[in-house]
Amino acid sequence: MEALVNLIVSLWNELFPWVKIEPWERGVRTTFGRHPKELGPGVRWALPFMHTVEVENVMAQPLDLSEQTFGETVVSGRLQYRISDLCLLYCSVVAEGREDYEEYLGNDACSLVGEYMTDEDDPTPEDLVEFVTGQLPEMCEQYGIQLIRYVLADYTVAGVHRVFGGLGQ
Repeated sequence: MEALVNLIVSLWNELFPWVKIEPWERGVRTTFGRHPKELGPGVRWALPFMHTVEVENVMAQPLDLSEQTFGETVVSGRLQYRISDLCLLYCSVVAEGREDYEEYLGNDACSLVGEYMTDEDDPTPEDLVEFVTGQLPEMCEQYGIQLIRYVLADYTVAGVHRVFGGLGQ
């Protein structure tokens, strides 16, 4: 019975190709993979085999960045972003088969952290945040993404100390 219901639902979706876009989302409809058109909230149509619709959340999204180690310093961060131009995002990343735009955004942020940490003689957390927030917005714009903020989640300088002879001697 469940298989019959699934078959009816899939046929319904193929015959009546409506896409519902929520108020916090935007969509991009392409015709044969070309001519992207941004779609706002509402119920939108897409002809089977002719149109493709990609829907993305355009509200502010968090992205945790991977932990990086530079000598004795461990750095991890978090950024908050929103999609500002969905057609540009689709054309620059998604249409080229690289669907995980967050991976590219995270890699750009991590490369800036690495650039700062390796180039500075005396890195500080405040200067690191200033460096990243000074350059990352321009890098985000090429994807149609607006950087809202970058914050450090962890900035730890750890030293290794060895005790010889044990305790209490």
